[in-house]
Amino acid sequence: MNFTNHKIGIWGTGIVGISALHFFKKEGAVLAVYDNKPLTTTAQAFCQQYNVRVYTPENLDLFLTECDYILPSAGINLKHYHSYKHKFLSEVDIFFSRYKNPIIAVTGTIGKTTVTQSLHTMLTHYGYRPQLGGNIGIGLFDLLEDQANYNYAVLELSSFQLESVEFFSPTIAIWTNLYPNHLDRHGTMHDYFLAKLPIIKNQTADNYALLHESVKPYLHMLNFKSSLHFFGNELPEALRGISELKTYSEHYRILYEVACLLRLDIKQLPTILERIESPEHRVTLIAQINGVDFYDDSKSTIPQATHGALTRFPERPIILFFGGVSKGVSRESFFKKLPANLKHIYLFGAEADILKNYCPLTLSHSEHATLQEAFQACIQKMAPGDVVLFSPGGASFDLFKDYKERGRTFQELAKQCSLTHQNFAHHLK
Repeated sequence: MNFTNHKIGIWGTGIVGISALHFFKKEGAVLAVYDNKPLTTTAQAFCQQYNVRVYTPENLDLFLTECDYILPSAGINLKHYHSYKHKFLSEVDIFFSRYKNPIIAVTGTIGKTTVTQSLHTMLTHYGYRPQLGGNIGIGLFDLLEDQANYNYAVLELSSFQLESVEFFSPTIAIWTNLYPNHLDRHGTMHDYFLAKLPIIKNQTADNYALLHESVKPYLHMLNFKSSLHFFGNELPEALRGISELKTYSEHYRILYEVACLLRLDIKQLPTILERIESPEHRVTLIAQINGVDFYDDSKSTIPQATHGALTRFPERPIILFFGGVSKGVSRESFFKKLPANLKHIYLFGAEADILKNYCPLTLSHSEHATLQEAFQACIQKMAPGDVVLFSPGGASFDLFKDYKERGRTFQELAKQCSLTHQNFAHHLK
C-alpha cells in the first residue's frame, strides 16, 4: 500500500481525519480535504501549512472524482456512493498493514469502551505496555509512530469502522454482545451482524476469538479458521465476591478469559479488577441528596443497556429517565420486561410521545419535551431511599451533541438541585 504521489482525499476532519492527514503527509501523498461542516482550527492550520486543497460542500462530486483514493470518516454511509467504492480506504486495514505488535480488537453493541479501557488497565497492571486506540477517541494512525515503545494494541472498533474492512486480522477478537442497534444505517439485524463480522472473518488458525453467546446464532453455517470461544454472563469462581456496581459481570468474564489466554497469574486478577474504574456515564453514582442516589448512565443508547442498569438495584424504588432516539430500533419490547420496583418513568425528548404508547396502564409515567423539564418534575416525586437512574436507552442526537454532553447536563441538573433548591428537603418529605 504505497501512497506516495497519489492524491488522497480525507473525508471528514474529526479525530480520524486529523490523524489521517498527518499519516498520509508522511507517506508522501498529495492531500485533499472535504467536510460538510466548517473545518476545526486544527484542520484549518494543517491545510494552510501544507497547502492542502479544501473542497466545499457544493463540490463533493468533484472531490470524489479527482482523488485517487479516499479515506472517509466512519460516520459516512458509503452505500450512497457505490460508484466510488474502488477508491475508498479502510483506516483499520491500513493500520493493520503497518502495525507490528499483537492486536486485541473489541466490538459489540454495548460494553465496547468499558471492556477496551479495562483490558488496557489490566494489561498495564500485569506489566505489559499496551496502546489504546480506535472508536474510544484515538485515531489508529496515531499509534503507528510510537509502536516500538509498546508491545500490544487494544482497539475499540464500531460496526461503522469494521464494515469496510477487507483483511484486518486481530490476534484476539472480542465481541461483547449483539443486540439491535444502528438499524437506521444497516437496515436489518443480519446486515448489522455482517458489518461487525470482519473482526473475526479474516483471522487465522493462530488467532483467538472470544464471543458472547448472543452472537452464536448468527454464525450458523459459517466457517472460521480461528479458535472461537463463547461466554455468558456467569462469573468464574475465581472472581466471585468482587464489589458490585462497578461493571457488568460479563465484562469481568472477558477480562478473565483474556488473562487465561495470555497465561497471566489469575490469583492477582481480583485485586486488579477492584482497582479498575468504569468509564464515565456508565451507571456512575454522581450525587447523594437527602437520601436519594443519582446515577448517570447516559452511555445507555439501546434498551438492553437500560435493562442491565435496572437490575443493579433490585431492592430499591427506581425513578427512570428514558428517551433519546431509537436509531431504527423498536423499543416497544422494553416496556414488557420492567421490574416491579420501577416507581416512575420520565419519558423525554423527540420520541416521548411514541414511547408513551408502549407504557402499560399500570406504569406510572409522564412525557416531557426536554430533560430539564423532566428533571424538575422528578424533584416533586422522589423520596428518601429512591434511586434516580438516568439511563435513556436511545441515542442523544435529538437534544444533545453526544451522550457525554447529555450525561454532563444530567450531572449539572443534579448539582444545581443540591446547591440551589432551598426547599429541596421539603419536597423529599
